[in-house]
Amino acid sequence: MLFQNRYQQAVKFLCSLIPKKTSLKILGAIKISQKKESITYEATDLDNFLRVRLPLWGDIEGDYVVDANQIRKAPKMIATKILAEKVSFGNLSLPTQDIKEFPSLETRFFKSPVWEQPCFSKNDFLKVGKRACNYTAQDISRGVLEGVCFRNGFFYATNGQYLLKAMVGLKAKKGIEFTVPRMFFKLLSNEFVLDDEIDLSVFMADKEQGYIVARGMSFELVSKLVPGEYPIIERVLPKEMPHVFSIEREPFLEVAKKAVLYANKKSHMAEIFPLKDGNGLGVKVSNKDESIEFIEKIEAKQISKKTWEGCAFNAKSMSVILADAPGGIVTFKAGENKLSALTIEPESDPGLFFLLMPLRTLEEDGQENPDSNAKPEGKKEPAAQK
Repeated sequence: MLFQNRYQQAVKFLCSLIPKKTSLKILGAIKISQKKESITYEATDLDNFLRVRLPLWGDIEGDYVVDANQIRKAPKMIATKILAEKVSFGNLSLPTQDIKEFPSLETRFFKSPVWEQPCFSKNDFLKVGKRACNYTAQDISRGVLEGVCFRNGFFYATNGQYLLKAMVGLKAKKGIEFTVPRMFFKLLSNEFVLDDEIDLSVFMADKEQGYIVARGMSFELVSKLVPGEYPIIERVLPKEMPHVFSIEREPFLEVAKKAVLYANKKSHMAEIFPLKDGNGLGVKVSNKDESIEFIEKIEAKQISKKTWEGCAFNAKSMSVILADAPGGIVTFKAGENKLSALTIEPESDPGLFFLLMPLRTLEEDGQENPDSNAKPEGKKEPAAQK
């Protein structure tokens, strides 16, 4: 029963990679290599290659390719007869596909990794990686922003409006960085992967083509890295952030949610500013399209001494960040300029950092942000909201 459950999990794992729509029929198939002491299953969508191995014992050996949906119906794990045209599982026979058409991964450059991390905690990797996936761009036209960048011990993710920077325990020499696709984290989250620790490595075929590999006791997952140079996030940060506030996260979140409810549905614009009596911050929505005015107070302790004029922000993006931030207290920081980036740092997790680009009001439309004028050659920065 244990092996039967693992077999069902393995097939489900492989089928999670099968494209729902594809013009290549072979991508809807699973390749199976049956030996007397083990069976290896393979699936691919051409960007990801998954290999699963189960220690199963049988008398028949052979390699074949069958439709993924049909193999899920097989009553037995081991084929009892393997022929060129069909394969039998007891009283069920399935047609085979041309094994030569099944895509194989080019492995000639998989000998010397440019980076590797053996025996790393799968849970730690996924905890940070899956959180970062929520901040990536969902639009395929955004290129490298679709993935999660590993750089200097941190995962970075941004959609150009808000950003996550989270510390991860992976180690690498200076200059080693790569962008991991969201699908890699999704596949590693599958229930089939029971490993507490996994081996991670990165291989480069050339400047534009690289792969990240995860290996465990019974699986190997290879995913193409997202090509392109990831933005240098630090370039959008103000050189100084003189305005610092300590705020309770949950009340701040509740006010942000209300602001989303009342704000313009396209811009979700709200304003945040210090109260005149110095006892906290105010959040205001002026939705002229619907003639709605909303204002509510947030209890906040100002840590800095300089007077802040406030700024406009996307209330929906702010609510996403505050809902994700752990702990009870967050540190809210703002730059000198109204168009400088805002940051939110959870007090309970110093390795976690959120950035939110402000919105331009009509009065600020002609201004420029002096803190982010310089753009490094070959790099693109996250675009501020408009």
